[in-house]
Amino acid sequence: MATEYRDYGVSDGCRRALLRWVVVPSWFVLGALIVVFALVRSFDASVPPEYRYVPFVVSIVVFGLPHGAVDHLVPDRLRGERPRLRSVGVVMAVYTAFVAVYAAVWFVAPAFAFAFFIALTLYHWGQGDLHASLSFLRTGVESRVGRVTTLLARGSMPMLVPLVFFPDEYREVADAVIGVFDQRGASAIGFAFEPAFRAAVLAVVVALAVGTVVASRSSFEAGELALLGVYFAAVPPILAVGFYFCFWHSTRHIARLLALDDVAAERVEERDAAGALARFARDAAPLTAGALVLFAALWVVASPPPTLEGFFALYLVLLAALTLPHAGVVTLMDWKQEVF
Repeated sequence: MATEYRDYGVSDGCRRALLRWVVVPSWFVLGALIVVFALVRSFDASVPPEYRYVPFVVSIVVFGLPHGAVDHLVPDRLRGERPRLRSVGVVMAVYTAFVAVYAAVWFVAPAFAFAFFIALTLYHWGQGDLHASLSFLRTGVESRVGRVTTLLARGSMPMLVPLVFFPDEYREVADAVIGVFDQRGASAIGFAFEPAFRAAVLAVVVALAVGTVVASRSSFEAGELALLGVYFAAVPPILAVGFYFCFWHSTRHIARLLALDDVAAERVEERDAAGALARFARDAAPLTAGALVLFAALWVVASPPPTLEGFFALYLVLLAALTLPHAGVVTLMDWKQEVF
């Protein structure tokens, strides 16, 4: 007798196509980078520092920033309805309020804002991976405790593993981002880079990963966690997080959005990848442009150093401000699609 699976908002036809188009390629991207940096180390070579920012620059228009730019259409699509002006207006008003408040926090308490950004991103990237694990990989974690553990384990890979293995570069990022608003940089959270704290973090990450594998009893879950763990322990963090953001987290969320949109889902099932992505790009274009206008306004107000590092630091602040309401929309998706 065939096993019955919940679809979590992704039909079986979409699932098969998106698994092949999105999930499997993400494995190869991360695996290839692991091999590349193993070779770099074996030849005692290095990558020019400015190259580490390339994925984040690419993310402005490719997958990264646009992946959250369809949030205004999500509530109606969750109800199976065409987007309505009133609903879109309410979402945009709430979205704008949360972005404004969190952006303001960076100016008055930047160290707190940075720590909150790490925690928020851990939650959000974990929730994205949890949905993909359930819908695309069908790992079958049924208990709520098991799903919370999976979320935390998944989110801790990009957010905490680099802290353990690359503390100096992690602190460099914290100094740059916080330093836009406070010349003391990351001194207020200096304890996070001490060996004892990092050892405790590593113990928590390992415990969460083991708990997730036990809860899921899935070779896919174990394999992805192992891949992520090795990847973030081996690849320098700015480059590693940038590639993960573009080609793992964002692409999986876009896949979820395509499955939610009836027209795009039909194109996916017909194996029309170009048509599905073109529809997504059309929907995402206005708010992606709006986010760039917001970035320009932040640049004028915050006046970061006119360097590549300054650009990267303020871009992270923009992503932080946008992530807060975006995570709320994804939480709504999780509730409606019975992820929790």
